[in-house]
Amino acid sequence: MRSKKAIKNVIFSLLQQIITVICGFIVPKLIISNYGSNVNGLINSITQFLAYITLLNSGVGMVIKALLYKPLAEKNKQEIANIFKSSEKFFRRIAIVFIFYILILCVIYPLFVNDSFGYFYTISLLLIISISTFAEYFFGMTYLLFIQADQKSYVISIIQFTTTIANSILIVILIKLGFNIQIVKLLSAMIFVLRPFLQALYFRKHYDIDLSVAKKDYKIKQKWDAL
Repeated sequence: MRSKKAIKNVIFSLLQQIITVICGFIVPKLIISNYGSNVNGLINSITQFLAYITLLNSGVGMVIKALLYKPLAEKNKQEIANIFKSSEKFFRRIAIVFIFYILILCVIYPLFVNDSFGYFYTISLLLIISISTFAEYFFGMTYLLFIQADQKSYVISIIQFTTTIANSILIVILIKLGFNIQIVKLLSAMIFVLRPFLQALYFRKHYDIDLSVAKKDYKIKQKWDAL
């Protein structure tokens, strides 16, 4: 059973990487040809700045997955619920910190970009591009880690490359229809916001785990220290 999961994980992970690379060539090329290299550079710069939030998650995801291995193997639903809800609180705190980080960027970042971009032009793109990252941490990160801990990374890969394809198709259509870059990125963000909800939907459909029974005073940090 594990070997079948491992094979599926490898195949779909490879497929996801191939699709990501292909779409990574198509979308920027379209943006550059229709909006200019400066706009594409601005988008890439914003994306890189937003990626710094992952430093707050450095190593935590691996620890949470490690904590889930034993209760998953033992089918200990109480312990799974405890770890799940505690880690969900942690990632939602990161999402709140992310909001403050965005607010700081809204004040500082426009001061350092090319003068060809207006203040509100830059701010609008910054806020729009940040939507999917916020949704990932506030709604879906724990579901993602749980599914991976259950050796079903292929499920995550399928969700990710499906939304990547849908996003690329949507961008192509919107650009061909002549929409401005803010509308294109906003509707694109809505596609990626689906990811955490699809992960949650998979969890609820395939796992009989009642998260409401989780202990409110459960201290996951004590479990981390014991590893």
